[in-house]
Amino acid sequence: GAINEINENMHAIRRLTVQIKSTASVSKADKKSIQDEIKKRLSEIDRLAEQTESNGMKILSQNQRLSVQIGANDGQVVNIDLFKLDTESLHVKDFNVNSDALYASDIDENAVTSAKIGIEAKKILDSSTPESKKNIKRQLYESGGEYFFKQIDGNEYYKVEISNTGVAQYNSSSPAELTEIPKSVKTAQITVEIDPKTLAVGETLKSYMKDGIQQYLIHKQEGDKEIYHEAIINYEGKVKSGSELDFETLLTMDPLKEIDDAIAKIDDIRGSLGATQNRLGSVINSLSTTIANLTQSRSNILDADFATEVSNMNRANILQQAGTAVLAQANAVP
Repeated sequence: GAINEINENMHAIRRLTVQIKSTASVSKADKKSIQDEIKKRLSEIDRLAEQTESNGMKILSQNQRLSVQIGANDGQVVNIDLFKLDTESLHVKDFNVNSDALYASDIDENAVTSAKIGIEAKKILDSSTPESKKNIKRQLYESGGEYFFKQIDGNEYYKVEISNTGVAQYNSSSPAELTEIPKSVKTAQITVEIDPKTLAVGETLKSYMKDGIQQYLIHKQEGDKEIYHEAIINYEGKVKSGSELDFETLLTMDPLKEIDDAIAKIDDIRGSLGATQNRLGSVINSLSTTIANLTQSRSNILDADFATEVSNMNRANILQQAGTAVLAQANAVP
């Protein structure tokens, strides 16, 4: 029954995998929901493998061999092979089909000492003098790794110089000489040195890539569990912990193959246990025949007529003695 339930959960996971792989329009929310259901079914498989017992013995939590005595003599046994059937042994422990998730494998193991952060046009202009920001669009432009502001009523661009503390300056009187038209951007990227004193004991600032943009997080090890939080970095390099991040394991490269391999392994184990069950059935039939024969023999012995048998035995003894006496007399005649 437990193996059947494990098999049913694996087939349900396969149906979910086919759904997410065959429908291009599945939203990020739907992908996350499907992956959450897959996680729950994988957890149920682990629970079944760990808690299934028979006569106080866990039968699916480890690979083991049981010897069953089938006869009255030493060595008359049948061996039963039991197999571990959790997600690890089926190679689906980290099964993941959510291509929009964050992956722990994408995190750079090196600690971050300097970070790139974005500064908005509004912050730059707010720190400027009223006269210098007059007639300037509140929009940043980028070209060749450099940033510019543009006139509201003209086509002139002015270069922006940003320090690693977020202080920005631009020359509102001398237009920049450009060879190509800059493109509009939301923020200007600057590099700041991280203040390690703003990180708590055991915390490390690390980075990962998301949608081609470098992101930062705070990593902390708590026992066997790794905790990740969003890192909020200001222009002075001070770090503050934000919301917790949920990182998935590495995306399964060929999910249907892994599921099919797991189902095939379950089928092999079911086949092996089924063959053993048939073998035990044959042993039971053989023992039943032996028991019937012994019971009949015992019954024949117990049902004998003792009076008749004793009389026949005495008669045989008398005849034997008479024969012996006649033989002795015959031998005595010269």
